[in-house]
Amino acid sequence: MIQSSNGNLFLEPYKGSGKIESKVSSGFATIKQKGELVGLKSVTSSLINLGQSQLLLPAGTTFYFLEEILHASAAAKKLFENSEIDGKFTILSASQSCGWKVPNEANS
Repeated sequence: MIQSSNGNLFLEPYKGSGKIESKVSSGFATIKQKGELVGLKSVTSSLINLGQSQLLLPAGTTFYFLEEILHASAAAKKLFENSEIDGKFTILSASQSCGWKVPNEANS
C-alpha cells in the first residue's frame, strides 16, 4: 500500500476547463476561478503534518483547494502513473489545501 508523506498529496487529476471564466454579479464581472473551492480526492492515504503532530488521513479523503491556485499551478497539470495506483494522479502540497473531508465510512 502506497502512502503519501512529507506534506505531499496524491490526488485525482484536476479537471479545469483550461480557460479563464467570468462570473457576473451585481453588474460586475469577476474571474470565476477566484471564488471557487475545488475538491480533489486522494488516491492513497496521506500523512499530514500539523505542527509537531502528524495525522493519517485515509484514501478517498477530499482535499479542498482554491481553484485559482489549481488553474495557475504547473504541478496541478502534471500527471503521474504508478503500477500500484489505478489511473493517473497529480501530486500537490498539503500546505496549499484549505481543508479536507474524510469519507463517511472512515468516520464509523
